[in-house]
Amino acid sequence: MIIFKIKPVDDVRESHKQGQLNDVTKDQINKILGFIPNSTGDEDKVTAEWLFTVNGKECSIWDYKGSAEYDTFSFCGPREIGEALFGIRFQPLYYR
Repeated sequence: MIIFKIKPVDDVRESHKQGQLNDVTKDQINKILGFIPNSTGDEDKVTAEWLFTVNGKECSIWDYKGSAEYDTFSFCGPREIGEALFGIRFQPLYYR
């Protein structure tokens, strides 16, 4: 069993969509991460953003242009972290 040390941070060096969370609410994300959104990002596009590290690896989750209304969020971070934390709710993006 892998132990995840999730730590909220003030900023991440880089954040771009590497995956998507589907069928998950803000409350569920809060419960999984152990904290509420700690950034509002660009308020025209993002109303809730979680900035954090997992075992020292930077990650972020955010809603984009109202996607939270559809229980959908963007994810940035290692694929294995997205899969481990959110299971089938995590969908990685593949770029060619």
